[in-house]
Amino acid sequence: MAGNSPGFSRRSKWPEPSLIPCTHLPPPTRSSSSRNAASRSPPRRQTWPPPPPLRPGQGCGSGAIFSIMNRLLNIGFEQAGHWGLKDGALIFELSRHSTQRNILYAFICNGQVMYVGKTTQPLRTRMSGYKNPGNTQATNAANHSLIKSLLISGESVEILALPDNGLLHYGQFHLNLAAGLEDSIIKVLDPEWNGGVREIEPSPLTETKLTAPVTNHTFRLTLQQTYFKMGFFNVGVENSKYLGDDGQTIELFLGTQERPELGTINRTANTNGTPRIMGGTALREWFKINAEPLKELTVSVLSPTAIRINL
Repeated sequence: MAGNSPGFSRRSKWPEPSLIPCTHLPPPTRSSSSRNAASRSPPRRQTWPPPPPLRPGQGCGSGAIFSIMNRLLNIGFEQAGHWGLKDGALIFELSRHSTQRNILYAFICNGQVMYVGKTTQPLRTRMSGYKNPGNTQATNAANHSLIKSLLISGESVEILALPDNGLLHYGQFHLNLAAGLEDSIIKVLDPEWNGGVREIEPSPLTETKLTAPVTNHTFRLTLQQTYFKMGFFNVGVENSKYLGDDGQTIELFLGTQERPELGTINRTANTNGTPRIMGGTALREWFKINAEPLKELTVSVLSPTAIRINL
């Protein structure tokens, strides 16, 4: 889904960063003149393109409200996308984690955590439930109306997400990060739309029709000797536009794997700014087990920050 589609409207109110220190961070040292200047500066309104990703310590202009949002950022939540309107209909755009399962997500408006939920479905599928709620899906319908009302009033609604990387274990047992954190986050932060109650996710059988991740683009990759040995590969100029920005995390679905490995998009390694996909040890080992140098592979682009590599 292109963020600049005709008819797509989205207005954001993003405060100047760090005008008032968050309550959980040490207050910065500033002169009285800078404080007076800050108090006279009105909030800045931005239009498309969307603002850069939120980071811990940024956007504290509303004091305690923004410190609550930063508590999510500080434990690993990332800006995954945003809600918008197109021809009066609710739509969403995800820039990362769109295919990730077992994930915590939050809806944010002006730094305030409005709703927290978790899903075992792909994040894109779960957001589709809010976009097109079924007749029996009360939570989906309620949040659909609440999100749309904020957007109509000129507010922005961002989507944050925290995926389970599968690294937490108790002995031989995997600890479900999303399930373990959801109740505690709702209890401590008390998001308005949750009403103090954790989400009961609609059954996939009654959810909006499930579809496989859409392949936006496919290209062929020749596995050069350096790629094979080091666990990375370069993307040519003709395919560069389909992938994300420098430094973004990218999900690497290797072969038929359902759980992605995590890599990084590097746009500084090549002088022409084309992406180098850094997959590290996981990608290198997959290459060694499943392929050989100079073999041709197929790369399917699922989103700017998610690809699948097939033999």
